[in-house]
Amino acid sequence: MKKDLQFFENGGIINNMNEQNKVYDFFQKTLHDVEEAKRNLNYEVGTLISPDGKVIKEYGGEAHGINIPETDNPLFEGNIFTHNHPGGGNFTVQDIKTFSENKLYEVRASTPQGTYIRKGRYNYDYERNDRIYPLSK
Repeated sequence: MKKDLQFFENGGIINNMNEQNKVYDFFQKTLHDVEEAKRNLNYEVGTLISPDGKVIKEYGGEAHGINIPETDNPLFEGNIFTHNHPGGGNFTVQDIKTFSENKLYEVRASTPQGTYIRKGRYNYDYERNDRIYPLSK
């Protein structure tokens, strides 16, 4: 995953490998802390995180869904959205739509059993959601 991320500091790419490692470690710690704190909640919550590990915004939700205002859609492009699935389970079609339509770098769903991760392509055939599967757990 290190090679997949672009690390930014003061608007420029970090060229120093030690600095890249520090940013990557901070990013991993942020993801870990956010997901561990929320994976066992009985309602959904989401957190939008930049590739350098900064929390951009947190979203509250309900038993089966998160309230994300449409005005926030531009914030999602190129960032990571992690959220929990209280009942366990993989991505929903809505998760994949949000990922695709908002050009997220990565979408994550934490469950009591582990974390599902999807990153990369933005185009997805919503009608064929049988192709949604955990990339990592």
